[in-house]
Amino acid sequence: MHQPSPPFPQTQQAQPLAMEVRNLMQSCQSKEGLELLSLLSDTHIQSLLLAHDSIAEGEMEPESQPVEGKTFTQWGGETVKIVRIEKAQDVPLGATVRNEMDSVVISRIVRGGAAERSGLLSEGDEILEINGIEIRGKDVNQVFDILADMHGLLTFVLIPSAQTKPPPPKETVIHVKAHFDYDPSDDPYVPCRELGLSFQKGDILHVISQADPNWWQAYRDGDEDNQPLAGLVPGKTFQQQREAMKQTIEEDKESEKPGKLWCAKKRKRKKLLYSHRNDGTARLMSPSWFSP
Repeated sequence: MHQPSPPFPQTQQAQPLAMEVRNLMQSCQSKEGLELLSLLSDTHIQSLLLAHDSIAEGEMEPESQPVEGKTFTQWGGETVKIVRIEKAQDVPLGATVRNEMDSVVISRIVRGGAAERSGLLSEGDEILEINGIEIRGKDVNQVFDILADMHGLLTFVLIPSAQTKPPPPKETVIHVKAHFDYDPSDDPYVPCRELGLSFQKGDILHVISQADPNWWQAYRDGDEDNQPLAGLVPGKTFQQQREAMKQTIEEDKESEKPGKLWCAKKRKRKKLLYSHRNDGTARLMSPSWFSP
C-alpha cells in the first residue's frame, strides 16, 4: 500500500503573510472578515506561525550534495575510512582487488584511473561496502560485476591498510615492440579483463610501471591522449614462464604419441626475452620470431 509522504512546508514566510492579510482586513466590515482579523491578531496564532517559520527554514534549506573525499569513523567496533569517488559510466575505476580468505583487498591502483586521480584508495585497503552493498565474502569476479554496473559518486567503506607505503619511486618509461598478439579476454590469469590491454604483433607499448613484475601497466603507442587509463600487460618473466610451460606441455604430448623413441633428443626450449635496439626501443621476442 502506498504510504503518504510526510508533510512538507510550502513556505517559511507564514507569519509575514498573515500580517499582510491582517492589514488588508482592517477596513473589512463583513462578519467573516472581522472573524479572520481576530484570529490573525491572536498572540497564540502569531506564536504558532512564528514556530512554523523557524522549523520550515531548516526543512527547506537545500541539502548539501556529497562530494569526493574521505572521513574516518567507527563501524562495527573498527575504525573505517569512508571514501567517495566519482566514477564515469562504462569506465573502469582503475583498481584491482584480491581475495584474502573472506576479505576483499585492493591489490593494485592503475595509472590514469579515477582511483589514482582521487588519491583516496590505497593498496591493502579492505573493502567492506560499496554504496551500501556488503563486499566481504564475495569473490573478485562478483566485485568487478558490481562495480561495472555503478557510476556517479560511489561510497566505499574501507578498513585502511595497516602498512605504511613509501612514496613510489620515479619509474622510467620503456618502449616495447610486441612480437606476439595478446587478447586479455582469452587470458584467465589477467587480474581484471576490463583493465587488460590488447595488442598485436608489431604494436609499440609504452610501459609506465613495472611495480608488479607479473603485470605491467602500459599504453599502446598513440593511445595516451585518447585513453588516460593505463592497461595491464603480462610482464616479461611471467610471459616467459607461460611460454615455457606451454612448450613443456606440447613436448609432453609429442612424446606420448605412438612410435615416439624414448631416447629421442629433446629440443632446446625457447626463451622469451627482451632485446634493446640502438634506437632505445626494447623488443619482446623469442628466437623463433627474430630475424637478423
